[in-house]
Amino acid sequence: PNVFVADGNGVYGMFSAQSGRLLWKGRTFDRVSAQPAMSHLGVFVASEDHSLYALNGATGLDRWVYHSTQPLTLSPKVFSHTVTLPLPDQGLIALDVRTGVERWRLPFIAHPIAQFEDTLLVHTANSLVVLDFASGRVLTEVPTHPLRSVLYGTDRRLVLVSPQGRMLMLYPLVPRS
Repeated sequence: PNVFVADGNGVYGMFSAQSGRLLWKGRTFDRVSAQPAMSHLGVFVASEDHSLYALNGATGLDRWVYHSTQPLTLSPKVFSHTVTLPLPDQGLIALDVRTGVERWRLPFIAHPIAQFEDTLLVHTANSLVVLDFASGRVLTEVPTHPLRSVLYGTDRRLVLVSPQGRMLMLYPLVPRS
C-alpha cells in the first residue's frame, strides 16, 4: 500500500507506506484544496487550475486530464469504473475512469455518497437523491432539512450533518425473514 499526499500549492507525491520513500511526485498549475481520490485504477486530483488529473498510480504520469471552466475545489469520488466530480455552481459529472470521457451530467449540485448496485446515492443542500448509475437519471428524491454533508459508514449507516453541526443517523433497512 502507498500513501498519496497533495499540498495547498499543487505539489503532490506518492510515498511507500512501509518505508516512507518517495515513489514519484508532480504538481498542478494551481492550488489543490480538494481531497484527492485513489482507487486501483489511479489517483484523481482536482485542482484550482480548472483541471481534474487522472494519474497512473504506479508512475504518476497523466492518464488523462479533464478541463473545467472554473476552479475545482470539491473532491472527486471513484465508484466502479466511474469518477464523479461535483462542479461548483454547475452540477455533478460522471467520467469514465479509464478515458476521462463524460458519461453523464446532473444540472444541479450534488455530492456523491455511495453506490448500491445499479444506483448512486447523492445529496444536495436539501435532499437525498437516488440516481440510475449508468445514466445519471433521477429515480427518487427525498427532501431533508438543510445538509452540510452526509457520511456513509461501512455498516451502511448514513449520518446527515446539518449546517449547525447537528447529526442524524439513519440505519439501513434489513429485510425480514
